[in-house]
Amino acid sequence: GFTPKLADAYNKIRANGKALEIVFVSSDKEDKAFTDYYAEQPWLALPYDKRDLKNLLSKKYKVQGIPSLVLLDAATGQT
Repeated sequence: GFTPKLADAYNKIRANGKALEIVFVSSDKEDKAFTDYYAEQPWLALPYDKRDLKNLLSKKYKVQGIPSLVLLDAATGQT
């Protein structure tokens, strides 16, 4: 699946001392589903209760399906 492959790449990149961060933004319908899924992930996550921010990010980056991956430049915030 997508998430295990992404986690493997993330861990390898970080182990090599490269600067990379992933922030998981959940589209789960309930907190328990988010908590269970996020428990398997090695990166940061937007807290589940931040639904307004999640919706704003989804709109800003035109997320229409899952999974979606948005790459941002840390210095500029641009895609």
